[in-house]
Order: sequence, then C-alpha cells, then structure tokens
Amino acid sequence: MAESGTINMESDMHKFCVSFVSCQVAHVGIKRFVESWNYHAIPGKGIPEALSRQNNYISAIDAADIPSVEEAIDLYESEGGSLQRYSYFGLDPLSQRPDLVLR
Repeated sequence: MAESGTINMESDMHKFCVSFVSCQVAHVGIKRFVESWNYHAIPGKGIPEALSRQNNYISAIDAADIPSVEEAIDLYESEGGSLQRYSYFGLDPLSQRPDLVLR
C-alpha cells in the first residue's frame, strides 16, 4: 500500500492507523491460536480445557472458617511474623482542620 501511494508511512496518523490495525489483527490471531491450543487433544493426556474443568477444585468457604483481622494478625505473629499495626499512610488530611470537616 505504501508503494502504491495509498498510505504515507511518513505521516504519523497513517503510522498510527497501520499500527492499530496490525495490533488488532495480531490479537485476533493470538486469540485463535490460544483457543485452538486449549481445545486440542494431547495424546495420553487429554484436552487442556477439559482437564482444567475437571481439576478445578474451587469451592465456597464458610464465613465462620475465615478469621477476623485481629485473629489473623495474632496467628501470623504467633508463627513468628511481624506486622506494623499502625501506619501514617492514609491519615485523614482533614483531621487537623475542623473548619473543613462537614457538620
């Protein structure tokens, strides 16, 4: 197209458009490749997508099994970990300016 004069590769707009279209075409090709790879049969193993679904052992966790923040901190520290419990990061900038706080 550059040889026929349809596009001018010296133009930033033309270069951007060619780059954009090329990236979209590459994205479609990569997506098709990944999909075909995930659905092809591997001798002696099976189909990757089917294996992934078979081996997906994700299950819901009961909220009672999740410790509170304080319990998690205490457990972590009892195992030798250390945390800085209080930080100056994220302090309310209005806390020292009562004139700016909404009433």
